[in-house]
Amino acid sequence: MSDIKQIGYLISEAPDPYQMDLNYHSDVLSQSNDEVVIKTILQTAESLNRNKRIYTKEAIESGLRSPIIQEKMKHKNWFGENAHPLCKDIERQTFIDPDKKSHIIEDIFWKGNTLYGIVATANTRAGRDLAGLINQGCVTPFSMRGLAGRIVKNNGIVKVLQPLHIITYDKVDIPSHPEAYQVNIIKNEFKLSNEGLLEEVALSEIIDYIKEESNNVKEGIDQLDLDSNSIILSEDYKSISIKGEDGTFKLFTEEDISSEIDKFMKNL
Repeated sequence: MSDIKQIGYLISEAPDPYQMDLNYHSDVLSQSNDEVVIKTILQTAESLNRNKRIYTKEAIESGLRSPIIQEKMKHKNWFGENAHPLCKDIERQTFIDPDKKSHIIEDIFWKGNTLYGIVATANTRAGRDLAGLINQGCVTPFSMRGLAGRIVKNNGIVKVLQPLHIITYDKVDIPSHPEAYQVNIIKNEFKLSNEGLLEEVALSEIIDYIKEESNNVKEGIDQLDLDSNSIILSEDYKSISIKGEDGTFKLFTEEDISSEIDKFMKNL
């Protein structure tokens, strides 16, 4: 039996039912040579989605209050990709690939239980492709990618509770009608289907998240030439320890990262 503690669930959603409506289109707010800005549905709360999941509004709101997300929106730096990553590796799932940045989520707001976003296409190759599709009238739905701390399963339905760490909302594809939506992409023996991704996350994988998100840790590892594969996470999640040739080094994570992990772990 494995002694690896399961600490949560990695989630990549498929399109929301509202975005599967044939009459649904994002509202184009502005257009220029550099970008297209749209108002679009990002997610719905308190209702069963097409992946047989229910997200509480409280969980979504808590995820959106993340200091990391708030800072990224403030600086127009909350990017999404053109499609979800096609693997279940947590390091890849929590990483925004620079080559696949297609849009910037500039603002978010609720109308009842529907979460809307103001989304601008990025001035990247993927972003210019997305702008071209929008200008052609293509439906451009978005779906969440994140880490859930607690879920409740009942009769095949999954209810997603707090804590919820929202990574981004990726642009995903949509067919001409809901019944035709069957995406079966196989890569490295992993199948990403129309039910999205719900994958258990191990405690050790949180370290990979820290290595990716914490600039303090990344800079310390680079400057001290340390082996990132020998990281030990502190019990309070505020620091990591790495053994080097000259002894053991302690590197501190940023307060917002450690507090998010702390909240995530306490609710498991």
